[in-house]
Amino acid sequence: MFRKYFCIVILLLCVCFCMNGVAATDNITHYDDINCLSDNNQVTNTSVVNKSNNQDNVVESVNNGSVSNNDFNRVSTLEDNKANIQSTTYQGNVFNVNNGMYYDDLQEAIDFSSPGDTLEVYGGSYRDINVYTKYELSIFCIDFYSVIIDGLKLEFSNMCNISGFNITYIELYNSNENTFNNNHFNNLETFNFWSNKPLISLFGSYDNLFISNSFFQFRDNIFVYSIDSSSIFNFNSFERIYGYYYSTGIYTDVELINSQMDLDNNLWYWLGYQFSNRDYNIFLRDTLINNQGSVLSFDKVIIPQFNIINENLIIDFNFNSWGENLSTIGNMTNVRILIGFCAWADLYDILNSKIEIELPSNYLENIVISFETFSYEINNYVFNHNNSKYYDSLQEAFSYANNGDILTVKGSILDFLLYKNLTIIGNGLTINNLLINGSGSGSKILNLNIRNLKITNSNYLNLLNNQIENLLINNSNFNTFFSNNNINNVEIFNSSNLNFSSNQIGTFFMDNSYYNNIFNNKMKNIKLNNSSNIIISHNNFSNNLDGAGISINAGNNNSIICNFIVNCIHGIEAFDSEYLFFSENTIKNIFSCGILSYNTNYVDINNNEIINCGVGILIDGFSNELSNNFIINSSDSGILYTGGSGSIINNIIQYCGNYGIFTSGFNNYIENNRVSYANMTGIIIADLNDIWNFVRNNTITNSKNGIAVNGYRNFILNNNISDVLLYGIAIFGNDNNEISYNIIKNCHNGINLNDSSNNIVNSNNISNVTSNGIEILGYSLKNLIESNYINKTQNGIVDKGFFNYILKNLIFNCSGSGISISGINLTTINSTIINNTIQNCAKGISVNSNSYLSITNHIISFNIIKDCSQWGIDFIGSNAQINNNNISNANGGIQLNGYYNMITYNDIRNIQNNGIEVTGDSYNLIIFNNTIKDCGQIGIDFEGIYSTISYNNIFNVNEGICINGHELNVTDNNIQNCTNNGITVESGTYYSSNHVISNNTIKDCGQRGIDFEGIYSTISYNNMSNVNGGIYVYGFGNDILNNDIVGKNRSEWGIAIGGYNNNIKNNNVRNTKGIGSSDWVNNSFLNNTVT
Repeated sequence: MFRKYFCIVILLLCVCFCMNGVAATDNITHYDDINCLSDNNQVTNTSVVNKSNNQDNVVESVNNGSVSNNDFNRVSTLEDNKANIQSTTYQGNVFNVNNGMYYDDLQEAIDFSSPGDTLEVYGGSYRDINVYTKYELSIFCIDFYSVIIDGLKLEFSNMCNISGFNITYIELYNSNENTFNNNHFNNLETFNFWSNKPLISLFGSYDNLFISNSFFQFRDNIFVYSIDSSSIFNFNSFERIYGYYYSTGIYTDVELINSQMDLDNNLWYWLGYQFSNRDYNIFLRDTLINNQGSVLSFDKVIIPQFNIINENLIIDFNFNSWGENLSTIGNMTNVRILIGFCAWADLYDILNSKIEIELPSNYLENIVISFETFSYEINNYVFNHNNSKYYDSLQEAFSYANNGDILTVKGSILDFLLYKNLTIIGNGLTINNLLINGSGSGSKILNLNIRNLKITNSNYLNLLNNQIENLLINNSNFNTFFSNNNINNVEIFNSSNLNFSSNQIGTFFMDNSYYNNIFNNKMKNIKLNNSSNIIISHNNFSNNLDGAGISINAGNNNSIICNFIVNCIHGIEAFDSEYLFFSENTIKNIFSCGILSYNTNYVDINNNEIINCGVGILIDGFSNELSNNFIINSSDSGILYTGGSGSIINNIIQYCGNYGIFTSGFNNYIENNRVSYANMTGIIIADLNDIWNFVRNNTITNSKNGIAVNGYRNFILNNNISDVLLYGIAIFGNDNNEISYNIIKNCHNGINLNDSSNNIVNSNNISNVTSNGIEILGYSLKNLIESNYINKTQNGIVDKGFFNYILKNLIFNCSGSGISISGINLTTINSTIINNTIQNCAKGISVNSNSYLSITNHIISFNIIKDCSQWGIDFIGSNAQINNNNISNANGGIQLNGYYNMITYNDIRNIQNNGIEVTGDSYNLIIFNNTIKDCGQIGIDFEGIYSTISYNNIFNVNEGICINGHELNVTDNNIQNCTNNGITVESGTYYSSNHVISNNTIKDCGQRGIDFEGIYSTISYNNMSNVNGGIYVYGFGNDILNNDIVGKNRSEWGIAIGGYNNNIKNNNVRNTKGIGSSDWVNNSFLNNTVT
């Protein structure tokens, strides 16, 4: 049952008793100091209405705000009250619910408001606020009494509502039908000096309502000053600070001049009553009100009566100030009383609104009785504030009410139809079924307990502080407000311009509705079906284990802003919708998707915080934008996007079970995202048919893989990938992608192309890779690998494909090969390796297979290879062109095994071992016009057949050319400064045969110019000078013709023959021992010159 609470700060009753029960004398005891009350039992000040039995120290306002009694008594300055902005991101102190604008200053918000607007004030302190020419403007303080208005003026403003503020004083000029409720009027100036202004001043203003306010005034100043005005004051409390307690003077509190005022049912905390003199009460009432020709209603003041029976004091609360018995209306409960000097009595039992107190032994002396609080329980009533009449039932009051009347109701009603424009203040009224139809438009419903509320065809409603089990709204539009209600279930159909703010709601369903505003509510979930232009902002959704916190189906232009969603299946879900706006929401602990948006287009999802979800954001559709979201701890993926023409920009994604960003579609832009700790892949383009996607300027760290691409014609540009477990970027089974300007470091593999063709891998920076910087695998062909920087890898580039181009790359510090062409188990053909720079690797370029038949037609040209611990070029294969390469400071220059290969125009210098080495069963090779200089071993070491070694320049080597095989042509080579022989021909198991060694220039050899072991060969037209020995031949059937030999001295033979059937003819030998022969026979010496 509802309780209406009258809380008295200091109601001093000075009672002087005689033994025979004679009435008290006129003696008055006065207390100047009330500080004798103990800290735990101080007299408390409370609001007139809505104080629960078990909350003695908390005041609840009509809007469910609360303020401590200790705060109530405290004197504070304007500077003590700071702004309390409830939004997680500050936007302004004042929010206009209707236009969606935030303002820093209240005056500015008022000036820019329109008729019917609602302003929600979150904080700040303001001076001299002027509401000028405004109509139906509502101004609410969201955190009750936290905002001070130092001076409020209304001029020519009507039907405004101001609630929840601390106001120093207010002045109304020609302003009518305004409502002021749940405000504290406290006439305290900025520097704690009380002014002499009235709290309320009314000038030519009519029908203004002051309800459930608290008024604090200093000493003898006026509470209300009214000229040519009418007003209603109900359920307010009036208290004087440092006022008098039975002082001999009587001061004016309300001054009326040609005015009309209803002052029924207010509490005057400081009033003192003599229980024995009813006439004195009448005098007190008439004196306090300075009535100058005005109409005044001031009847209903509760005056307790006293009696002494058997030395016990009996206090009876059943009567009002006119001696009318109130027992039929209700009962008094919960009285705490101060007796005597500074001593508190216990809470006394009350029976039928009476209390019995045993008097102390010195009761003959004057004693003081002070009521701390007393509560008045009224069983049933309806009060019409406009005609100041009480009714036994709501239906009776409704019958006599006019449109615009205000009704205060207590009790319970089964069913009720509201078809008038009324304000109903329920005070806990319980209604089973309440129906509001079109005739009830404009009504205000406060403090009701409604099981089923149905609103149809009604507009301009205001429902405040109600308990509602089921709310059904149909075909209702235009500025209907629901605020501070507790609603279990809401269903809305075909309605618009509804405003729900600061409510507690269970489930919320809206169908075929438009332009509604859902703000700052606490609820389980909300579902929108076929509804558009809905704003859902600053709400708290929680614990919907059956679905989403917010659900949208077939709705457009809806905005979901600054909501907090926790413990749901999905945070936000949307289906078959367009032009949605999801911004600045916080979504936590979601079982499935933080945001799920399926078959939706033109959705803007930005600046959301999504924590602990399955998938952070899952969206399907076209032209959607996801930007500046923070997503952390997704058990599956951070963002999963299927569709086209989307933008995924500037998101931060951390700790994903699978993928950071998963996309499937075309023409999507994935830019400037930061992804870390993805257990599978940071960013993946998933489908083989995904095209024209742009993945650029993203940062991916601490994940299993960086970027994976399964589609074609995609662009992977300017990404920064580091500290990933496997590959930085991978292309799987698709073509025509571009991978450029990426930075990849601290990975297992840098870039991987697998069964992919016609891709461009350009200008990437790859470093600190434990395996391969770039690898081409499977059936991959015609890929361009160009201008990449690769440092600190096992192998710089690995190519196991076909027709690939490896150009202009810079490769450094590889523990394996700078470039590796490998055909194990596959055939690798037609790779082009040109203009690469390779330094400080084990091998510069390695072309290797278990069979050189499987690697063919490669071009290796114009590469610069330095500082290799093994070979500059290590080649096993066929039909290759190895030309114009620059190899220096390597262990070996070029090593080759194969056939039909051309090694031409290479510059090989500063080699520890051989400059060029041909091994195995190589044949049909051309080694032409190479420059080999400063080798520790052999310039050209050749083992093979049917090949040509010609026009090579070999300087400063241990041995110039060494061959072993058959039918080799060694011609026109320039060999100088050899430590040993210029040309050496060796025989293996069988003699070398059928060679042509001609036209070579050999100078400055420490041993022989030509040291030949073989058969059926021709050694002719060679020019040797400054050699230790000329031509030494071991074999048979050879022709040594037309050679020019100049020795260093005459200690060695110019020509020495150690075989038979050799033909030595037309040779010119100088400065040697001449021409010599062993005991072999049938050698022919003809026309030789020895000098």
